Amino acid sequence: MSKFFKGKWRGIPTALITSLVLLALTAGIVYAAVNIWSGKLDVTVEECVTLEWWNGSTWVVPAQGGTVTAYLKPGESKDMLFRASNTSSGEVSVKMNYTLIERPSGGAGKVTLTEGFIIETPLPGGTVNKRGDITISASSDAPVGEYKFELNFSRH
Repeated sequence: MSKFFKGKWRGIPTALITSLVLLALTAGIVYAAVNIWSGKLDVTVEECVTLEWWNGSTWVVPAQGGTVTAYLKPGESKDMLFRASNTSSGEVSVKMNYTLIERPSGGAGKVTLTEGFIIETPLPGGTVNKRGDITISASSDAPVGEYKFELNFSRH
């Protein structure tokens, strides 16, 4: 053993060379054992709530910013059925807001929206087809014409 410590290679002690090689190998093995994978992780959060309207014969998913149409005569009411599904495993809160944005002259307060059974909120994860409804009513003296409401279903 003492011969090992006294040996030299090109003037450099062999014990020092051996120590440096062992240190480099150990560091390489430890690094290789710890660093199994490195790279990027891209995450995309997708909308989990789907809203559908009943058009009288089938359920329809309206386009974002699209229009749902109802026809009434003075003195009539109509229930507009909708349903929501939550494909997330977690619960989400869903809220509906509406605003009358256009009406014929003299039509103020003549056509109203009433929230009937609104979807459960928070909407539990994995919920499929939870139904709700909105009642649209035209008073008997409602002027003929288009009444436009802006509906907004939002997730909180």
